[in-house]
Amino acid sequence: MELFKLFSQEGANALRTAVNAHERWQKEAAGWTTVLGLVVEGGTGSHALLVKLENGTCQEVRPVGEAELEQADFVLEGSESLWRGILSGQLDPVGAVFMGKLKVAKGNVMALSARTGAARLLLETAKGVLEGLA
Repeated sequence: MELFKLFSQEGANALRTAVNAHERWQKEAAGWTTVLGLVVEGGTGSHALLVKLENGTCQEVRPVGEAELEQADFVLEGSESLWRGILSGQLDPVGAVFMGKLKVAKGNVMALSARTGAARLLLETAKGVLEGLA
């Protein structure tokens, strides 16, 4: 699994398209408007995506630098191995947050927990996108 492909412009475009085509996600995320920052920290430095969500649609996904993460309402940071575990389905993202493995670097954990169903579906969709990029 080439994790960093997901954090490229090609991966970002594919994720946006896949999320918007996912009917169940649209229903689960209805009423949720936020900007998420997803950061993977690896041996080659960190890579980040900014994901703009608005009422069940994914408005934008793009790779960003650290300074642009200031736009995010929530920033989730983890190591490359942690993200691999989450995207492979071996680790539960909610459990990883509450165990402190997946760091909520910005935002309120309790506010994010109200949208765990949508967040899980977003990450499941990211897994499918990553497999398609291989």
